[in-house]
Amino acid sequence: MNSLTHKITRAHLKTIAVITMTLDHFGAIIIETLMNRTPGDQQLVMLYVLLRIIGRIAFPLYAYLLAEGITHTHNRIAYLLRIGAFALISEIPFDIGLSLSKVNLRNGHFFELSYQNVFFTLFLGFAVMCLIEHLYETCKPNHPLLQLCGLIAALIASYIGEFIHCDYGAEGVFAVY
Repeated sequence: MNSLTHKITRAHLKTIAVITMTLDHFGAIIIETLMNRTPGDQQLVMLYVLLRIIGRIAFPLYAYLLAEGITHTHNRIAYLLRIGAFALISEIPFDIGLSLSKVNLRNGHFFELSYQNVFFTLFLGFAVMCLIEHLYETCKPNHPLLQLCGLIAALIASYIGEFIHCDYGAEGVFAVY
């Protein structure tokens, strides 16, 4: 192997995802707030757009890592519960940073049900993968009915993602699947 050849590991992908997500959130929270205070500042608008574009890298990386992660985890239910717990825990900071107005915050409202964070999307996608994997383990592989059940499960989870207004909606859930 050539000494100049490098291998991108899961740890590298996680680091890239965290950095791009952080840049996206910085743009969505800090730069957007500054834009609202100084309307017409084209440099802030360009920075905002750039950070949000860079941030679009995070979701596909997280979805890929989750899809690959199912093969490496020994306890899928515990993994699913951790994703669900993190979705719930991170919802309040997500809402405070991205969804709630200052008036709502001053009135003691810290939770917004009109839009959920990306971990709800990842939770639904991972749940579908677990269900499909279970079906494959208990049924004859490549059976047309099994494939139809997997597709129906993915469509139901995608509908739930759309219904609860999670980040990336139905498309995001289906992308994880």
